[in-house]
Amino acid sequence: MSILSSLGSYSLDCGLSLIAPWHSKVGRMLKGRGETIARMKQMLSPERPTIWVHVSSLGEFEQGRPLIEAIRERYSNYQILVSFYSPSGYEVRSDYKGADCVVYFPGDTPRVVRRFLDVAKPEIAIFVKYDFWPVTLEELKKRGIATYVVSAIFRKDQAFFQWYGTWYRSLLHCFTHIFVQDASSVELLKAYGISEVSVAGDTRFDRVEAISKNGKNISEIEQLKALGEPLVVVGSSWSEDEAPILDYLETHKGFRLILAPHELEEERIAKIEQRFGNQAVRLSFLEANQISLESVRVLIIDCFGLLSSLYRYADLVYIGGGFGKGIHNTVEAAVYGVPIIFGPRYDKFREAKLLIEKGGAFPVSNTQEIFETFDALLKDSQLRVSAGQASREVVESQLGATEKILSLLELKS
Repeated sequence: MSILSSLGSYSLDCGLSLIAPWHSKVGRMLKGRGETIARMKQMLSPERPTIWVHVSSLGEFEQGRPLIEAIRERYSNYQILVSFYSPSGYEVRSDYKGADCVVYFPGDTPRVVRRFLDVAKPEIAIFVKYDFWPVTLEELKKRGIATYVVSAIFRKDQAFFQWYGTWYRSLLHCFTHIFVQDASSVELLKAYGISEVSVAGDTRFDRVEAISKNGKNISEIEQLKALGEPLVVVGSSWSEDEAPILDYLETHKGFRLILAPHELEEERIAKIEQRFGNQAVRLSFLEANQISLESVRVLIIDCFGLLSSLYRYADLVYIGGGFGKGIHNTVEAAVYGVPIIFGPRYDKFREAKLLIEKGGAFPVSNTQEIFETFDALLKDSQLRVSAGQASREVVESQLGATEKILSLLELKS
């Protein structure tokens, strides 16, 4: 095991311990890590083979979920262990019934990793997309445990392929096989001597397809939809996304807005209510009070867990994040066959580029482009229909990653 790997892991753990007293999220994570081994001993059977699936957070969990559930359904002789790095994933899915045991990833120092693997005894380890831990990967390889990464995507600007990236790149040789999303990732890896790689696609498409068939019915949205005006759903929005859209709403009629912020900040929501008066209402208020929706132009979704179901009611979708670090999930909207708008930071998202290329999505870079794109799509129902069909076709063309991965995993019935 390399000294560099160990030093990096010890340094990270020391840093986390130092900030934990002032950062509740980190504190909860460290406390949960301390319970990982006991939880595994309690919930895993030493008599059954184990498949360990590691994810960084909630997004990667949803990405890996089709594979987890397919294994559960077809290979019930295996028990499934799921580990999360982030509290935002673990705290939401710690009681997930599709796994035999859900834990925090316990850390990446040599002693902790050895103890974790001694208890888990995985026959197969699967990492979803990324979150590669060097000490863990090196120990898995040393023990001869079949190790895979699924739905990965590689770009030339990543650390693996920089002048300083030799050590990072060496970690990729710890994988038995790498399942990537696209052919360019295969070409890039093979150019650096990594041959155990194949295109399987992105399991997120399989996941959103399954979700779309079991979407929640939201009576308040159905009532709003019945009023006949186009519904624009703004999903995972930040203030940078909302400002120009609310300006547009103030100066344009003939549509209604459903706003689902990425974070529920009371001050921000209150300002929207103050600005639009009785034309803006929270979903929680609607649920508790019977009022006419005729005057409502902005419905604020002040809870989590509804976004993927909201998109099924949309005539047009705006995905937030593109004026910040990067856009949020576009495929959970595209599955419903709706046109999609998002901001300029989408370069790292293959699915966004596919949607643009096929005519299902429209990138915008400033307020003027937002106004022009909203105008074009809201005034032309035929354009909305054709763009929506293009979105749906992109999703359909990408289905099947789960089956491709399963066919190459060496699982025993």
